[in-house]
Amino acid sequence: FSIRLFSDLCLYFREAVRCPSPPPPESPVQKQSRQVKQKISEIDRRLRAVNSLLSPEPQDRTRSRRCRGAPSPTYEEEQDDDDVIILSPDSGLQSSPYSSSLREIPLKIRCRTDVHKIPVTSSTPLSDVLTQLSVILNVPPPRLLLLREDVELPTDSTVGELGLGIADIIECVVMAAEDRSQSDDSHSSVITVRLQSKDRDSSQEFSLRRDAPLGSVFSQYLSRMSPGSQRKVRFHFDGSKVTHVQTPAQLDMEDGDIIEVWV
Repeated sequence: FSIRLFSDLCLYFREAVRCPSPPPPESPVQKQSRQVKQKISEIDRRLRAVNSLLSPEPQDRTRSRRCRGAPSPTYEEEQDDDDVIILSPDSGLQSSPYSSSLREIPLKIRCRTDVHKIPVTSSTPLSDVLTQLSVILNVPPPRLLLLREDVELPTDSTVGELGLGIADIIECVVMAAEDRSQSDDSHSSVITVRLQSKDRDSSQEFSLRRDAPLGSVFSQYLSRMSPGSQRKVRFHFDGSKVTHVQTPAQLDMEDGDIIEVWV
């Protein structure tokens, strides 16, 4: 009997070693401590978010941290997205008129067979564009003409005032030094004269060169009259009769002078 009892005890101890008793149930104190840790971590996360608002980090540092692999937000963090909203300080500048006036665009200027792109804003004067172009072409600014649809652009106007945009192509004409001086001289040699009779309402203005005969102006004025009246008309300037072959330069006329018409 003792041998059998000894063998039963050995078998019992073997089974006890093979199948240990289950662990005791988790105490409520440990569960409560886990909840406290979660609350503390959540409060710490909110404090870090508020601190980031008060002292924002540079954007490049934030981007580098994101690129290194930030942990994906948990379900609880996604639920808290409505609590903290981070706004970029530059988010409103793109739509403001001030930022649009400072936005640079490449202004395309074609000179001969080359197209040059000069960065400008809407407030850039065209004279600055001409200065930059003169450096590129190694040509003085007075010898450069900027044209749009064969019309010379005023250099004292800005890009915005002229309505120039990224789609426009400005033509640049390089003039020789003598051509520019001749152009200026020919422009200054054109004057306007007024032919006026006793009836002041019938006065007419004509433009001609200072060295051109006045006969062309007289013919235009007489073309509206009958042949009989044309033979009676006389033209006078400064009390002297003027013939068809005389020029404004010979009579020392100035721009805006009046030629009297006697009928």
